[in-house]
Amino acid sequence: GAAITFKGSPIDVDLRHTAAISGGFILHGPGIGSTVTGIVIDENATNKSARIQLTGVVVERFGIGCDHQDRSYLAQYTNVDIIECGISVRQNVGVDSVENIRFIGGGIHNGGTVVKGLSSGVDIKFFGTSFDNNTSKLFDYIDGRVELHGCHIKADGAVLADDWLLNLTGNAFFLMTGGAIVLTGTPPYAWARAANLSNLLAVAKFRDVAMQGFRNTSDGVWVGS
Repeated sequence: GAAITFKGSPIDVDLRHTAAISGGFILHGPGIGSTVTGIVIDENATNKSARIQLTGVVVERFGIGCDHQDRSYLAQYTNVDIIECGISVRQNVGVDSVENIRFIGGGIHNGGTVVKGLSSGVDIKFFGTSFDNNTSKLFDYIDGRVELHGCHIKADGAVLADDWLLNLTGNAFFLMTGGAIVLTGTPPYAWARAANLSNLLAVAKFRDVAMQGFRNTSDGVWVGS
């Protein structure tokens, strides 16, 4: 189940992308290990979209923080904090499930995976967002594009040996410009590597990013096929 489900506007016809605007509330869930989702964005009607604009919202302690399903494109999150969620932002298998999703400011903290993509077409951008103390594969998707601009990543340590900062398993593209990555933690799982690029088509680019705390191991910081 979900605490809140956003759908298209009743007056929205012919894909006019009428935005549902909301903000200033806190969603408190039953726990990071629960099967409950904080926010679902989903619209079944073919001539509508479930576009939302959220400002000043806190989503905390859910199995999934925000789940993008059918026609959930063009969503914008401004100063939204997602805290202690197993998966903070998920792109589900759906029709037009992600297109130009934008996070401006805010933060994603103390959870597991930051972005999980279940199918092709991920298109999510973060601007000035902080990611603190998330412990699983932070960005884990098959296809599509995730961009971070002027963001800050601080990670205290992985939970499992195969928990990467990036796990790009298909034709996936990741870009980070500016900002910083600060890694801490102790062996055996201390974020020895930045990325697992398990497909020849996967690409990860870092430009003008300050990096601190990567361990220099015999098999390197990167692993790719």
